[in-house]
Formats: sequence, structure tokens, C-alpha cells
Amino acid sequence: MVTHEHLNMKKILQKPIQILGRSKSLLVVFVFFLSISAMAQKTITGTILDENGTPIPAVNVLQKGTTNGTAADFDGNFSITLVAGENALIFSSIGFKTNELALGAATNINVTLVEDSEQLQEVVVIGFQKVEREKVLGSTVGVSSESLQQAAPVDLLQGIQ
Repeated sequence: MVTHEHLNMKKILQKPIQILGRSKSLLVVFVFFLSISAMAQKTITGTILDENGTPIPAVNVLQKGTTNGTAADFDGNFSITLVAGENALIFSSIGFKTNELALGAATNINVTLVEDSEQLQEVVVIGFQKVEREKVLGSTVGVSSESLQQAAPVDLLQGIQ
């Protein structure tokens, strides 16, 4: 015989089962979207070479339209995981023309950069500074003009000795 109390108890016990069923549905939806976002990321690897086939180290590799980037290693190899955005990479380095490459479905690419002699003429390096001897790390030698004349060296290196 089913009483009024038994019916109420049955309803009370079914509530957690209904809530658990909704939680399972939410979990399935969450895992689905998580897997889609993981599949959307793509890792691109490759090597950057000059016109002679020599690897170029420290080339900047940037995903177009984002701040996502990396630099090539000493052997010109790079690896970058693309984020949501454009499917193109920009390669740049001092002394070379900037190269933009649309990727398509490729995941392993070789890039050739062309030298830019005009850009090299714009770089100026200055390496002179007055420093007290006590602050210099290394060896310094002072040579007077009189000692150079007395030694009568054939070249500058002999004069310093």
C-alpha cells in the first residue's frame, strides 16, 4: 500500500537524479566546446634560410594581426602555435626584407628571406666611451708614440708588443 508519505519521499529522491542529469548534460557540452577550441589551435614549424640556403638565426616570427610571436633558434628553426585570428605569418630580421606568408593547411614550412642592403646602410654602431681604469673589466694597455718610434715596428701589432 502506497501512502502519501511514500509519494513525497519518491519525489524527494528524484530531485537529485534530475539535477545530476542536468549536470551531465552541461559537462558534455563543456567538453565538446573545449575539444573544438583545442582543435582550432594549430602549431606551425619550419626553417628560415637566406638566398644561399644558410639558416638565419633570431628571425622574428609573428602571427599577422596578433601579438603572438616567437624567434628562430640558432639553426633558423622555429615553432609557433597559432591563436584565433589570421592564418598568416610575418618574418622579419635586420638586414633582410620582411616576408609575409599565407599558411593554408601547411604545418611545416621553409621560408627564404632576401637580403636588404638598403636597410643595412641605416644601422650605425658606436663603440666609444671614456671609462676609468678601475672600472674596466679586462686588460688595458697604454702605448706612447715615443715607444712606437723607438721600436720602429713594421706594423701596429709589433709596436704594441
